Amino acid sequence: EAGRTYSTDTALQLFSEFATGQGMLLLNTFDGFREAAKTEKLFYSEDGHFTPAGQRVLAEQVLKNTAFFDLVRSRLAAAK
Repeated sequence: EAGRTYSTDTALQLFSEFATGQGMLLLNTFDGFREAAKTEKLFYSEDGHFTPAGQRVLAEQVLKNTAFFDLVRSRLAAAK
């Protein structure tokens, strides 16, 4: 929502509850975004979507998370 700031704890709790309820993996990228935001604009002011820098930070955070690759491997193995 434009002009609204969500607390970290509230956002993480909401995402965690949703992911758990849906049986989804949740990758917590907060620390990576917080660090990158010190020097880069990661979200557009008008709508909160990622800027190109935000897209890059998300990709970097996903690639650093071994749980993501474990999930991909297990899904590929199950598909065989």
